[in-house]
Amino acid sequence: GREKVLVDCRTEPERSISMLQGALSLQEFEEQESTIPKETPVITYCTIGYRSSMDAQYLQAKYNRDLLLSLDGLVSYTHAFEKAASSSKDAPKIVDPRTGQTTKIVHTFGSIWNCVDDSYTAKHFHSLAFMGRMMQVGCKLSVRTVQNVLFGCTR
Repeated sequence: GREKVLVDCRTEPERSISMLQGALSLQEFEEQESTIPKETPVITYCTIGYRSSMDAQYLQAKYNRDLLLSLDGLVSYTHAFEKAASSSKDAPKIVDPRTGQTTKIVHTFGSIWNCVDDSYTAKHFHSLAFMGRMMQVGCKLSVRTVQNVLFGCTR
């Protein structure tokens, strides 16, 4: 089995730029959850950690995993990877999902989230697309909050 499962909680347009090597989308994780042993650690992530934290609460309440954690986000990961993780063979690399090759381009959702390590290039939505994505994320977070309440997660 797997040593850990990474779950990318971002939207498809964000994931199309880059993602952690071997990560599943949230939809893929939910489709495969029953085949993943309960003791396998599951780690969610997004851009800065807010959405993945909400999704981690939802997934924990829904599936009662033994260990489900939320990463601080891909932006923080760029700093950690450059400072420490890049020397570890076990640390997932940031890859272009189309090629599987390591990349230094990270989607940061909007220019105000452009806090990636200096060795990375931040790519973000243009103004109109950004407003549309913000509404999409806001709706998802509202739904996730209701789901967390319905599944009994009150953290």
